[in-house]
Amino acid sequence: MSAEVYGQREVRRARYAVGTVFAVHGAVTGSFATRVPWIQDHAGVSPGQLGLALAFPALGASVAMPLAGRISHRFGARAALRGLIALWTLALVLP
Repeated sequence: MSAEVYGQREVRRARYAVGTVFAVHGAVTGSFATRVPWIQDHAGVSPGQLGLALAFPALGASVAMPLAGRISHRFGARAALRGLIALWTLALVLP
């Protein structure tokens, strides 16, 4: 395994990129959290049903992340990302 040396500029750019992703994720999560009561009223679900609906993505992620790691290790990160994005797109289209 070869060690790569990154310059200060690359490290700074990576730090800004990661910080931006975390900031956007925080803003999206915050705006979603304020809408949860409206979603519950609009969908007409009980607090328990809403809790289950909000828990399933986390449960799915806990199963999918180790599998994605294995796929990435086997096929390479770029190929895995392309394939998994294609599968995700198909999953979003399905009813």
